[in-house]
Amino acid sequence: VCLGVVLAMAAITSTAAAAGPGEFAPSASRSVPRSWPAEVKLADGRVLVAGCQECASPTPNYLTSAEIYDPATGTFSATGSMGTARLDPDAALLPSGKVLISGGGIDTFNATNTAELYDPVTGMFSPTASMAVARDGASSTLLSNGWVFIAGGAAGTFLNPVQSSTIYDPEGGVSHTGSFFGSGPMATGRSNASAVLLPGDKVLVAGGNSTYLSYFNSAEIWTRSNGLFAPTGSMSTAHTLAVSALLPGGKVLIAGGTDSDTSITAVAELYDPAAGTFSNTGSLSAPRSFMTGSTLADGRVLVAGGLGDS
Repeated sequence: VCLGVVLAMAAITSTAAAAGPGEFAPSASRSVPRSWPAEVKLADGRVLVAGCQECASPTPNYLTSAEIYDPATGTFSATGSMGTARLDPDAALLPSGKVLISGGGIDTFNATNTAELYDPVTGMFSPTASMAVARDGASSTLLSNGWVFIAGGAAGTFLNPVQSSTIYDPEGGVSHTGSFFGSGPMATGRSNASAVLLPGDKVLVAGGNSTYLSYFNSAEIWTRSNGLFAPTGSMSTAHTLAVSALLPGGKVLIAGGTDSDTSITAVAELYDPAAGTFSNTGSLSAPRSFMTGSTLADGRVLVAGGLGDS
């Protein structure tokens, strides 16, 4: 799926091409078509796009290269390359302004446990500590104290779901250059799940899949104070690679995604942390998976791009 739909918000606000209210405007193209890269909005509003599989290649070609999208000019420019080629790595913007890139697929059946830091000031990647377990399709969440909570994933692109979770401390390690330490295991090993930070440094981890034949409607809550997962209410349908967002009222939206090996769903659900239950809400206009969601200033959620059910 060669989509960079997280850049849709940047295209709306770009000064490089005029667009009316609520309209999309064309922007510059990337230098390389990319499938499943890491895409992170930096503190200055630019967007880092790193790694992936090169869609134009007739055979899988995993990339180390990275680009920066500048919404002020509507252009992409090359930046430093990663030390490891990664497909579908996890990414998180740290309080320092650096970006943690961790895990990802390195070939069809294997993932990596390595991690790197991108410094937007120098435009360079540098290695940081490695995770205890290789992960592809994990879920990263920035906690209130600056740690990054990483849950699940797959040890290979198609095999071996990861049940464990880990935490990255940017100030950890002997030289305070970052370290990982373990946290509680999930009840269910899952990758491509939705992860949303709740008040009190709790994280809702919902849906996902164990293999491409097993999809989940279950959900769990991780609590930082004890490092443990606890089950919570289940969704009405499975949601893998769905959109998720914390809404202004405190509820969580989970929408769309893949619900079986042959089906993509338009179903949307709301999680109520107070009750610990999900309830259905208005559906998407069409089934979508692999899309992006952005919370707007008025509390609405923009859902863009994705893969349809056809």
